[in-house]
Formats: sequence, structure tokens, C-alpha cells
Amino acid sequence: MTEATVASEHPLELAVRGAAERGNGLAAVQYRGLARDWRIRFEGDSGAVTLANAGGAFSVEAAGSEASAEVTLKASDADWAQFLAAQPTPGYQTLHAMVMRGLLTLSGDALLYQQYLLALEMMFDRLPKADGAAAAEAAPVLEPAVGRYLNLTVEGQRQRVYFEEAGTGTPLVCLHTAGADGRQYRGLLNDPAVTERFRVIVFDLPRHGKSSLAPGYLGDPYLLTTERYVNFVMSMIDALELDNPVVMGCSIGGRAVLHLALLHGKRFRAAIGLQSALHADPGGDDMTGQSASYLFRPDTNGPEIGAAVVAGITA
Repeated sequence: MTEATVASEHPLELAVRGAAERGNGLAAVQYRGLARDWRIRFEGDSGAVTLANAGGAFSVEAAGSEASAEVTLKASDADWAQFLAAQPTPGYQTLHAMVMRGLLTLSGDALLYQQYLLALEMMFDRLPKADGAAAAEAAPVLEPAVGRYLNLTVEGQRQRVYFEEAGTGTPLVCLHTAGADGRQYRGLLNDPAVTERFRVIVFDLPRHGKSSLAPGYLGDPYLLTTERYVNFVMSMIDALELDNPVVMGCSIGGRAVLHLALLHGKRFRAAIGLQSALHADPGGDDMTGQSASYLFRPDTNGPEIGAAVVAGITA
């Protein structure tokens, strides 16, 4: 079969071939392939192709039967086309997003799929890469953001909270995602179009980023409840004496924004939720569903599975 025939008749094969080439060029993916050899079969309406791993070297093979591969991922040609589009529509940005939404059927060794899920997502990643060489040649730049520590008491605990700010105008309070920190908003802190109109304020939640652990934290379980999150944000706003600010949050911060608007709406000029949701069905986020059982096994890497699943949840 010529390359032209492959290109016109089997876009899925071309995509899997590209994924194999990408995997062979990424040391992080190759290292993950050293543990065991495997074959994953990608199937559509008009054909199938197999991605093979042999000691961290990836190749494409003609698809045999489902029994010849440890895992089979099956979708319609129309759904594969959505996934392979330059700008996939919501629900098609990652493999696991399609699995969670019933657009992609998984059969075979579910454990192997979870073990190598993050590597697979990296191999099919189509995000544009930054020009590292051009960045390295750029002149030194002193960024406008200023970082400080604020000591305050929240719910009877003394907290030492790190925050950064830049700009003047309407206060814009930014809430980061769980397990992360304020660096997620470095783009806003350095965007003149934003800082000319807004005083951008980004803080690290307690036990996140550069914020310190509260005195006596040993033996105190970490519980980031909705009530605690809301109380902490309001305490920060009061301590910094912010008048009618805008609040913006992403993921769990986005959910907190909804509660802030509901409980303290009169205190805010506006509320912006990024990847937040008005309602979440039990198990709908997959972390209480099929993937949860693989997070805490000795033969899996829980944080890697969590990262891949979260990418699917937000897709």
C-alpha cells in the first residue's frame, strides 16, 4: 500500500504512525515503555492498526485480531475524525475523555491501559510547542509581579500566605487549581492588556506553593471543604481590604467561584468560572468510577493516572 493510499483511506493509521514517531522522540514516553512490551489496537469502521511497544521503541503494525493486542480502542470513523481534528470539539481532546463519554470503547487489559494512559495521551498530544531556541536568545526581562507574605487568622488557625500581584485598577482575585499554585496565572500577571485595567492578585492556598503550613499542622488532616475554601477567600479579601473585586477560579477554584457568587454575591463585581460546573453527577468525573480503583495500587502510578484522567474530565 502506498503512502498516498494510506493518507487517503486510513487517516487513523497515519495518526497512530505519527504517535509512534512522537513517542520515539520523547524520552519521558520511552522510559515509560521500558517496563513491559505491549500492543494496543486502534479500530474504526474502515479498518484497524496496532501501536506496538518493544522496550520503549514504538512502531506501527498491521492489525491482527483483537486477541493479538493487549488493549483495543474502538470508535466510529466519525468519532476518530473528531479526535484527530486540528481543534477537537469538547469531549474529543483526549483518548480518556472519549472513553468516559462512551465515544471510545475500551476492551482487553484495563490495568495496562491505566498504566500507560498518560504516555498514550502524550503520544497523541497535538499542542504546539514553544520555540525554546528563540526564548533562550531573548534579553533579560524583569517581570512586574511583586510577591509578598500575608499573615492572617482563618477559622482559628494562623496562616502565612504567599501572594503575587501586578497592575492597577479593579482587583482581580485568581484562584488556582487543586494541588497547584498561583504560577498558573503568570500569563495574566505579565499581560499589559490585563494589568492596565486590573490589579491582578494571585495567592497560594495553605499547604500549596509557597504558602506555609499552619502551626500545629502535624496530626491535623488536610480537608479542603467548600466551606473552608470560601471562608479562606473571603478572609483574604477582607485582609487586603479589596472593594468589590472580580473573582476568577479554575477547576476546583472555578467551583469555589460559584459558591462565592451564591453566598457573597454582593461583595463581588463579577465571578468568572474556568472549567467549573454547576452540577456534577456522582461518579461522573471518573475519579469515583473505573479509574479510582487504579489510583492506589502498587503496580500503578496514581499521580500519572490522575493527571491523565483530569485531562479527560476537562476536555
